[in-house]
Amino acid sequence: MPSRTPFFAAPLLLSALVAAPLAACSGSEGGAAEDDKIIGDNNLVAVAEDGSNIPAKYKGLLDAFGLGSMTCTMTHLGDGLVLTAGHCVDAPPVKNEIVPCGDVTIRWGFRGSRSEQSLPESHCERILVAKDDTKTGVDFALLLVDNPPKAKIPVTLATTAKVGTKITIFGHPKGRPLEWSKTCTIQPGTSFFSGDGGLDADATDGPSTEFFAHQCDTEPGNSGSTVLDDKTLAVVGIHDGGYPNWNYGTYVTRTAIADWIGKVDGPKTAFMYPSEGDVLEGEVSVTMRRWMRNGTVGKIVVAFPDGSKQTIAANEDGLLWDSRKTSDGPATITATPYDAKTGAAGTPVKLPVTLRNTPVVADAGADASPADAGRD
Repeated sequence: MPSRTPFFAAPLLLSALVAAPLAACSGSEGGAAEDDKIIGDNNLVAVAEDGSNIPAKYKGLLDAFGLGSMTCTMTHLGDGLVLTAGHCVDAPPVKNEIVPCGDVTIRWGFRGSRSEQSLPESHCERILVAKDDTKTGVDFALLLVDNPPKAKIPVTLATTAKVGTKITIFGHPKGRPLEWSKTCTIQPGTSFFSGDGGLDADATDGPSTEFFAHQCDTEPGNSGSTVLDDKTLAVVGIHDGGYPNWNYGTYVTRTAIADWIGKVDGPKTAFMYPSEGDVLEGEVSVTMRRWMRNGTVGKIVVAFPDGSKQTIAANEDGLLWDSRKTSDGPATITATPYDAKTGAAGTPVKLPVTLRNTPVVADAGADASPADAGRD
């Protein structure tokens, strides 16, 4: 197998207490050693080429798991939609939508003695939505690829998996052929890590609603592996990283993939600027991305907090809006794309921002972000 360079290759500092679930993609990143994601005995099982050495209920899923060229694990959800971790594609801490992939490829069905080079390959067409927020632990990416496998895995988006749910994970630790983690259970994630590297159940912030802990074995390269409910075999989370004694993942219900599941076709738009949570003052430049798999996005109608609407024509990408006509405070800008051929409206996208035109007396400064460590 060809060697690969991980996205995050620089050594990272592991502090005794950090205010978020922290991670890294592949290789020997993080303050913890690579085997720290193995909890107790190593229970990882190398999956046979025909899946004969694992429970029969999993066999139909195996071709839905792929090894990404960034040495992360990818899962096909159907319609060419592929789920992985946000840090595997260098996602920003705020949601980013409809952006180029770069040269990202995926090999499907890499297990047993199969040669990686002989396997079906997909190329990423777009990163549809991605986020890697080390303050909240939300870390996911949804890609659209060509030549997807026939195998696919359903996603549970209606309800968040409960603590105690029995789960299982398949992935490509250290870029090896597919391995199975056996089973473990979802446990509460907390907002702080204890001094010994484990998740602190007595953290003052209480259990996180964004991420969970688990003790299924993983190694670097398992980042992006989907966490499956072992009963329904549906995706309930995305594995992101680990510390000694604990691994952790993002609840899939805390991601933004619902906007794309079953809705790949049709006009889509996304805000290029401003970004989610930005503070806006005075005259604001609004720019949009547009994408449509089978056709062309025509106009985009943008609705502002003061009740006004402006249209971005098919040959334009932005406009100007005077925010001084609106009261200071939280606000939402909404953009709706329209099909150039049929005129049908696509799904509106909402952007939460803060308006601030009243002079600010003092600025206490931004909170320091925690160091990034402990990721697969």
